[in-house]
Amino acid sequence: MIKFILFINHSHHFSLYPEAILQVIWSILILFVLSLLVWLLVSPFEFIIDTRVPVVMVRWITIGKIILVYEDEEWHVKMQVLFFNWKRPLSKIIFSRGTKKKPAKKITKRKGRYMSLQKLWQLFNSFRIDRLEVVISNDNMINNAWLYPLNFLPSTRQHVHVNFIGENYLLLIIRNTGWRMLYAFIK
Repeated sequence: MIKFILFINHSHHFSLYPEAILQVIWSILILFVLSLLVWLLVSPFEFIIDTRVPVVMVRWITIGKIILVYEDEEWHVKMQVLFFNWKRPLSKIIFSRGTKKKPAKKITKRKGRYMSLQKLWQLFNSFRIDRLEVVISNDNMINNAWLYPLNFLPSTRQHVHVNFIGENYLLLIIRNTGWRMLYAFIK
């Protein structure tokens, strides 16, 4: 417990000793760092694929997002982290001529620890599918008729829709939080 030493001077004002001021400053800094860590662990991640509006998005809610979107007959990459915004055409990113790299020296393989398949599976299972919609319409009406009972099966009733009007799309939203991934990695 932090003890604050108060001193009342002759002009009836409270003043803190320098040791107490340092304790207050350190406690505020530690509290700020701990609240920042809790915020990072609690804020959710989202991975979104929506083919109605051609977009693929990875979003860490309240922190930032990266979006791959089809606009103006071209794919664009948009990034927003806190107050920083960035947008570039995907073709310029892929085909840009960067600085020439020097020939790499021979790299020796490290005998490091790799993530086991069990840990990888636990990490994969920590993700939750928040929303899944698959709408299917083939050009062949007979194939649509064979697939139509999928609309009524209990396991696919809310996620798979077969129609005859030519509408096709996929909407997938996957969520996770930092603490669930950390727990799956430690477990």
